[in-house]
Amino acid sequence: MQQGPGSIDTTGVNPSPSNPVGQFALDYVPRALSDVVFDFSANPVDYFAFQDIDTDSNNSRVVLTLTDGSTQLFGLTDDTLSFGDSAEFLGFYRNGLPRISQVRLDFSGVGYGIDSVEYGIIPEPGAAWLALGGMSFLAIRRRRP
Repeated sequence: MQQGPGSIDTTGVNPSPSNPVGQFALDYVPRALSDVVFDFSANPVDYFAFQDIDTDSNNSRVVLTLTDGSTQLFGLTDDTLSFGDSAEFLGFYRNGLPRISQVRLDFSGVGYGIDSVEYGIIPEPGAAWLALGGMSFLAIRRRRP
């Protein structure tokens, strides 16, 4: 975890290192054949989002594994190797596919930063209507003498 201005310098060559987005950020320097993996297999999610800092676009990718075992591959065509406030938002939503059970960040073997990670489940629209209907029924029932 890194904190403070200019604390994200994962390349060792950046003359003006980047800043975390929030108060803290993960500063990751990979070893051979190592990726950052977020495992949601116990509680699959509908969406996953984060901000990447100081990534390069050379062979960088995000791989989503879905609960049915299929994968979705997203190649990055942009980089954030810069200085100062260089973070870029990336967000993934399953959009009718099975839920997300794993997210693998493979940013071509270079160091990078990760900040503002968010994930979760979006309630089904039908469930919201059922809950609203149930609350309305209870409110009407309580009004009767």
